[in-house]
Amino acid sequence: VAGLRQALVLLRLAVPPSPLGSLVHVALSQPALPSAAACSQGGAIFARVLVSLSTWMPSWLLGDAASSLWAMRNGHGPAEFGRWLHEALAHADVPRPGLSAEAKMAFAKQLLDATAWSAFKAALKQLCGGKKRGERRVSSD
Repeated sequence: VAGLRQALVLLRLAVPPSPLGSLVHVALSQPALPSAAACSQGGAIFARVLVSLSTWMPSWLLGDAASSLWAMRNGHGPAEFGRWLHEALAHADVPRPGLSAEAKMAFAKQLLDATAWSAFKAALKQLCGGKKRGERRVSSD
């Protein structure tokens, strides 16, 4: 986790656009790890990004995370992206504890129906709790 945090902090210093989306795309092209049998690599990546956005990730990285997920959606197609999204949201604590299944599905629909990056980013922000600039939440772990 510390390595991921450091990498994401470095993204803030990188010249836009950040390479996170293309790196995720490459990772998704690799075979899944044997331990990830219950969830695809895409679903696992998606779940981790959503939990990170809801907890420790600073709000200024929302744009980079949204760009990465938008690249996953556009690079792999809406059907595959939708499968990953539903796999990620199937976990009780993703993106945060207490979010009902109905709310998750409503946010998933907004993400899948978004036709512009800005609408996608706004839906992602609301799904992950709508943090304000500079706000961080402490994980319950």
